[in-house]
Amino acid sequence: MSAIRPLILVAGILLIATGSTRADDIRWRPTYRDAYEESLKTGKPMFMEFTADTCYWCKKLESTTLSTPDVAKLINERFIPVKIDATAEVELVRAVGVQALPTLFVLAPDRTILNRYEGYAEAPQILQFLQHGLERCPAPGEKQDDK
Repeated sequence: MSAIRPLILVAGILLIATGSTRADDIRWRPTYRDAYEESLKTGKPMFMEFTADTCYWCKKLESTTLSTPDVAKLINERFIPVKIDATAEVELVRAVGVQALPTLFVLAPDRTILNRYEGYAEAPQILQFLQHGLERCPAPGEKQDDK
């Protein structure tokens, strides 16, 4: 009986630890302004997802593709992620020409659009999209035109 308790404790710890790579664990910044300011400070590009509560494909993207450990890890390590509610941020939606949801962007710290993706995609396509954005991102102190 006493040998079972440590096993239950270890199993509980493992369950808590393994739940750490879901889409919820992408460290989304609370606002576009917060993401932009952090991007300027760190030199990391922003990863923006335009979404809406009523968007089926947005929810599917978040529950499948963005919850893939490789995708979530890359976003957290190399980007400043921000989720934009397209129904609330209408002027921003217009400014960047969002026509469909979800729409994803990679933006340089100076707000230059480096890459754009519309619609749902599986993890390999999103990883390629993110890598392409990173390749186009200027190094800190380098202007986008220098690239």
